[in-house]
Amino acid sequence: MKKICILSLILVPLIHARQIRIITPYAGVVHNQLVVQHMTTKYETMMPHIDDLEDDALMGGLYFQWVNPDRYQWNIFVYGSKNINYSDILGSHIIFDYYLDRLPVTGQFVFGVGFDYIRINTKGEISTKLSDFHIPLNVYAPYFRTGCYFNFGSPTKKVSILPWAGYEQDVIRGDVSFLVKEMAIQVNRKIKSDYEYAMIGLNARVTLFYFIDISAKWSRKISLDDHDHLNTFSGMFNLYLSRHWGLSYRYKYLEVSVCNNGYHLGGVVFMF
Repeated sequence: MKKICILSLILVPLIHARQIRIITPYAGVVHNQLVVQHMTTKYETMMPHIDDLEDDALMGGLYFQWVNPDRYQWNIFVYGSKNINYSDILGSHIIFDYYLDRLPVTGQFVFGVGFDYIRINTKGEISTKLSDFHIPLNVYAPYFRTGCYFNFGSPTKKVSILPWAGYEQDVIRGDVSFLVKEMAIQVNRKIKSDYEYAMIGLNARVTLFYFIDISAKWSRKISLDDHDHLNTFSGMFNLYLSRHWGLSYRYKYLEVSVCNNGYHLGGVVFMF
């Protein structure tokens, strides 16, 4: 207990600072399921069936966050993986949250805007019946959300819960090209799809003794065009070792209209 008290005294000035900046390089493993039929449904009469592809690969990422505890926070996460499911994947996630005035009891309203981007460049001999298969694909996803933080606990044991709702539009652009060997037919087509989603989510965070930080998030995107829905689950565990350094573990499972991604990442936190 004595060690916990000493570490808390070290970290309190940083936790209550007006501006907090965090940068974390990550490395780990990603699992990808490429839903080929979703990418090529419009052209399936012109090509033989291709099963969905699953693969694992190494992944790297870089996270940066800037927090003003009273007014706003913004963060960006850039990640990538090569040679997974015949694909190179590059993605980014950015969000800005603005905190409105605190409620008289325990809550605080928040309004956020964000943007997700994923580039999937698939190229290779993924079928014995096709050759020169190539799909460069870009997914753009702007969104906004609003919710209310509910905060509980004591200075050394804090709990924060954020139920929220929002709207997202997925814009998918790309090309598909391949040669059907049996018929010697070359296919070249554009991929152009737009999807609209209503979103709901729940974020939870627990902070213990200022140096243990645990968070979990769930969200669901509900299509406004059909009955399809996409889920995202994520969790993070941070252990702060001093005023400036810590360790971080991050997990996420993400469903996109053309692929599913799940990753385990570990990193070193630097705060300033």
